[in-house]
Amino acid sequence: MHVRADDHEDDESSTTSMVTTTIESWTGVGDFVLKVDPPQHTVHLNEKSKNATYAVRVMALPGFSGEVELDIKGLPDDSEYVFSHEEGVPNPVFQSVLRVEVGHSTKPGQYDLTIIATSDGNGEHHEEGNHVEADDQSGENNENSEIFHQATVLLIIDGEPSTTDGHFEKRLQVRVGTNANYVEGPNVDIFGKVHLRHGDSISDATVSIEVLDPSGKSMYVNSAKTNDAGHFSDVFTLPPNAMEGLYTVYVTASFAPYRDATAKTTFTVGGSDAASILVTSITVTKTDDTIPSEFHAGETVVVWVTITNTGADLENGMIWVQIVDPNNVPISVVVVIATLHHGEQVKTGLQVVLGSDSPTGIYTANTLVSNGKISEGGKFLDGEETDFAVA
Repeated sequence: MHVRADDHEDDESSTTSMVTTTIESWTGVGDFVLKVDPPQHTVHLNEKSKNATYAVRVMALPGFSGEVELDIKGLPDDSEYVFSHEEGVPNPVFQSVLRVEVGHSTKPGQYDLTIIATSDGNGEHHEEGNHVEADDQSGENNENSEIFHQATVLLIIDGEPSTTDGHFEKRLQVRVGTNANYVEGPNVDIFGKVHLRHGDSISDATVSIEVLDPSGKSMYVNSAKTNDAGHFSDVFTLPPNAMEGLYTVYVTASFAPYRDATAKTTFTVGGSDAASILVTSITVTKTDDTIPSEFHAGETVVVWVTITNTGADLENGMIWVQIVDPNNVPISVVVVIATLHHGEQVKTGLQVVLGSDSPTGIYTANTLVSNGKISEGGKFLDGEETDFAVA
């Protein structure tokens, strides 16, 4: 798959640098191949459209059936990115479109963008020394059998940067999750990811972890470091006499010079008289259920949210979806009221129409679930966000 965005490939600036890349030839089973096109893209700061798109393809080799997560490193300052699909299972191919939005004040130059694909893996990994002309990749298995590949492409930025400040704030974002219900087994897996808002994943960030029992008492405190892909993990062991009910996990991510980020999630031990809500997925599509590489002003955006409740029934729960534009300004809030029963998974779609004068750039769709109106004492139980591009 080849995606062509801006017709700059024939410009002098984009032909002054040759990109020679290679692809490893893998012969083992239980692996996958990552490919990114085109190998280079040019963005002109003095033009209205300042974006570059790359086609990302993940191809499964025999024996591989795992989920692959995409990430990126090497973005220039005052830039943002979005994948049309951030994760998926190649069957046999998983495709995504990477869109990079360059800010007015980005410094001109050449930037190596590294697209990273990771999976827990389900087979042994073997390398051979054969090379063909394509995208650069490297792969390795760590002690946790994680499969890791990366491909490097070139982003060329020319023109005169603006003297104004960047249009988005460099701040941390953190996600956290657990296995939702622990009726059996003493170990609770805590995992998540730290990254900049619309930016690179953060390696070597410090993540502080605290677990509160159903009575609100702190019963576990620890810290973890993020790996090269921005992921962290920890294992919390329940005591033999752990009380039944809803437990809350709080995490705080820290990495200078950025502002700290916090997140929380819950898990249930045995039965519970409180709802245990987890937003398991959030996807942005058109009204025909397709996921485009970009939307346009005036179009309808459908935000699909999947929610799981492993605790007690939640009567009249409120599902909130907020759309935030590239200037960090909320443009729409939609609320749906639903009853979420124990053990039930609910999927709902909420429509938002983009205004005819909507600015171009990367938008964020935030979803939150509460147990009532916040103004009347309701509390947010879980939330998640995803990004999409408007051109």
